[in-house]
Amino acid sequence: PLAPAWQVRRTERPRLFILVDVSRSMESHAAFCLRMARAFAREADARVYVFHTRLAEVTPLMHRDSARVQEKINAVTAGFGGGTRIAACLNEFAQGEARAQLGRHSRVWVVSDGFDTNAPDALADALRSLRRRGARIAWFHPTRQAPLAQAFGQARDLMHTCLPLAGLPDLRAAQAHLH
Repeated sequence: PLAPAWQVRRTERPRLFILVDVSRSMESHAAFCLRMARAFAREADARVYVFHTRLAEVTPLMHRDSARVQEKINAVTAGFGGGTRIAACLNEFAQGEARAQLGRHSRVWVVSDGFDTNAPDALADALRSLRRRGARIAWFHPTRQAPLAQAFGQARDLMHTCLPLAGLPDLRAAQAHLH
């Protein structure tokens, strides 16, 4: 009935961060990815960010019951232009937005096609920075095949898992790989 506190195994719920690429190359996939992120924001208390050339947190929008949430997210990301800067946005996330909250119980899910306008080795450096803070990184790509981008190829070994996310069946299949 009584057990010393140091012998009781604590289970800490992972802190989930979802970063969704809303660039032009992800335009046809972004709506589904944002709906998925919204579900996790509501049910798993995930923090949700969108990125293109800069990073913006949209978690408060994910908790609203409004048919116009997508319009508001589009307004947040309006005028981004200039190509996707995945590495720069991941660095901004790691060193600013979530710096104090990243740790060994953190899960960072990146939803992107992997096309980055930063230098090819910058993505690997950004992922190393997240891993040094203890975060487990899962990369979801919107196609059945892994992205062919050079930056993605160089950074692939730094991801804990890389999975397709083209629809609900892929999300169900991903459950076995996410822990």
